[in-house]
Amino acid sequence: MAHPPDAPKPKRRMATLRRLFFIGLYLLGLLVFLELAGRLTWLCLDKTWGLLVPQEISRFDDALGWSLTPGARAVSKSTGQPIEYAINTAGFRDRDFPREKPAGVFRILVVGDSHAFGFGVPLDKHFTKLLEGYFTGVEVMNLGVSGYGVDQELLFLRDTGFAYHPDLVVAYVPHYADSRHVRDKVWGMGKPRFLLENGALVLTNSPVANNSLLYRLLIDADRFASSWSKAYLLLRDAVIHFSVQKDQVKAETLPDDLARSVGNGAATTAATADKPAGETAPVAPDAAAAEAEALLAEVNRMGETIVFAMNDESEAHGAKFALVTRIGVLAVAAYNRGIPALYLFDPLQNPRLILAGDPTRHPNEPASGIIAWEIARFLMANGLVPAPHIPQHGIPK
Repeated sequence: MAHPPDAPKPKRRMATLRRLFFIGLYLLGLLVFLELAGRLTWLCLDKTWGLLVPQEISRFDDALGWSLTPGARAVSKSTGQPIEYAINTAGFRDRDFPREKPAGVFRILVVGDSHAFGFGVPLDKHFTKLLEGYFTGVEVMNLGVSGYGVDQELLFLRDTGFAYHPDLVVAYVPHYADSRHVRDKVWGMGKPRFLLENGALVLTNSPVANNSLLYRLLIDADRFASSWSKAYLLLRDAVIHFSVQKDQVKAETLPDDLARSVGNGAATTAATADKPAGETAPVAPDAAAAEAEALLAEVNRMGETIVFAMNDESEAHGAKFALVTRIGVLAVAAYNRGIPALYLFDPLQNPRLILAGDPTRHPNEPASGIIAWEIARFLMANGLVPAPHIPQHGIPK
C-alpha cells in the first residue's frame, strides 16, 4: 500500500512552533491568573502567614554580612495589621536625613538589632519616633537592623552613623541571643567577626567570604520573587507554615537574664560548628557545662569590649554615648567604666508588652511607648540632652 509523501519540513516546523506558541501562551495566561488571584487573596486577608519582616527589604553586604536595601519597601500582615517597612535612601528604616546636621538641631543616633529596627511596630509608633516628642529641636535616627550583633552595630556606626555627625549615640542592646558577636555565621549567613588580640579588636572575615555562591543565588532569587509575586509569596509562606509546626527560632529572644539568652545549646553549637559531619560526638554533661560557661564568658567579654569601643569612637567623633540594655552584667560593666547606662528590665516585665503571635517575643507598640519614656527620662536625668532642647515641664516623673 502506498503511503502519502511526507509533509514538507517547513510545514512540520511551523506546526511545531505553533503548538509551542499556544502552550507558552496558555502557561503565561495561567501564571497571570494565579498572580491576579494571589494579589486579590493577599488584599482580602487581614492576616497572613508571612514573615514578620519581609526579607526582600534586605540584601547581602560584603562589609556587614547583610544590610537593608536603600529605597526598599514591603508590607507584612503577619501581626494581623498591615505594617509597612520602608527603607530610606541611606539604608535604614527611617525618613531621609541630610548628612549635614541643621543648625540648632540636637541629633541622637540609635543603633541596635530588630528591637531597635521595630519588628511588628509602625515607624510612627516606634520608640525612636516617640522619643523625639519628649524634646524640642531633637532628631532621633533609627539605625537598627534586624539580626545584627553588637559587632555589626559598631561597623554600621563606623560605615554610616558617624557621617551624620550625631551629638549622642545610643546603643540599644536588649540581649546577646545566638551569641552573634562571637560568630562569623548565624542562621547560615556569613558575617564579619571581631577577635580580641592583645586587648585590641581585630576584624576578620571582612569582606565576608563564607557564603557559597549557590546560597546567595537561592536567597536572592527568593527575595526577587517575593518582591514581585504575591502568588509566590503566599505559596512560600504556606509551605513554611505547614512544614514548621513548632517554631524553634531562638533569634531575637527577649531573655529574662543573660543565661537564658546563651544556654547550653548555644555552647554546644559553637563548639561543634567547625567540625565535619560525623565527628560531633555527644558531649558529656560536665563538658557541656564547661563549654557553656566558657562561651558565656567570651560573649560577655567581647560584648563589653565592643560596646566600650562604641563609646570611645563616639567620643572621638565628638558625640556622647549612652547604653540601654536588659543585660545586667553589661549594665554593671558600663557603669564601672563611667558610661551612662539604663538597665531597662523591670518596666518590660509584662507579658502584654510582647508582640502578639511572635515566638521571638519582640516588644509591641505599648512596649515601644514605655521604652521611649524610660529613655527620655534617663537622658534628661543624666544631662545627655542640653537644657534648651528640654521642654519647660522638665524631667518626666
